[in-house]
Amino acid sequence: MPILTIYTDQGKREIRFDGEPALRELLDQSGVRMNFPCGGRGICGKCRAEIITESGTDPTTTVCGTRRICKEILRENTEIHLKREENTIALGHVKAIPVHSFTGKAFAAADIGTTTIVLNIYDGNDGKLLASESSDNPQITVSGDVAGRITAAGSRGKEMTEMIRQTVCTLADQTHLRENIEQWIITGNTTMLYLFSGRNPASLGTFPFHADTLFDTEETFDGGKAYYPPCIHAYAGADTVCAVLASGISESDGPSCCAISAQTGKLFSGRMVKDL
Repeated sequence: MPILTIYTDQGKREIRFDGEPALRELLDQSGVRMNFPCGGRGICGKCRAEIITESGTDPTTTVCGTRRICKEILRENTEIHLKREENTIALGHVKAIPVHSFTGKAFAAADIGTTTIVLNIYDGNDGKLLASESSDNPQITVSGDVAGRITAAGSRGKEMTEMIRQTVCTLADQTHLRENIEQWIITGNTTMLYLFSGRNPASLGTFPFHADTLFDTEETFDGGKAYYPPCIHAYAGADTVCAVLASGISESDGPSCCAISAQTGKLFSGRMVKDL
């Protein structure tokens, strides 16, 4: 049975495999999460690594001795050297405010970014920040941009929804406050909210780029109530609305920034966002 040998900064790992699996899939199954910015189409070259096969490497298929992971099919004993940290995505926390004795009710606010997820947990009584965690968005392993994820959702939508939901739950676990959360606020761009809520984002990727829903809805998530703030358009999401509200410009009667909905032609000022 052929063996894939993986060399990383942390050491060496060996994986036996049958048939002719894609290297990308085998790495993912083994827990090595990679960043594929172009969605595995082989056009960006950012997943290149040193790959050595038992029969040798054809120099016509390499660039400076490296090959594209996303296009590699395994057929024999193979070595891959992953020494560059930028090739892998971080699924651990970036920062945390440790809390060990909080027993009250809490609410969580999660910003589902295309590249980064941030989770803040607050005291349900006084709004005090209790904990903060963040990680890379694991959907990077599918595609690095919104357009690629919209396309991939046609065949991998359920998987992508599970990816993002599980990551948010993992971040909540790292705060040791998951059991205290009674309400969630989930924000992000329109595509991210589609994928988080399990909706098919196909309409966002084809003309006239119409969003079937602009949210401002509630559902149940992880045993609590989850609220999705309103989006403005297919490409002006709830993250923009939340940023306007957080900035305080919606409280000002003077000049402020504004946005025009390409879907309806409606002008949204800071004041109007407050009224959404």
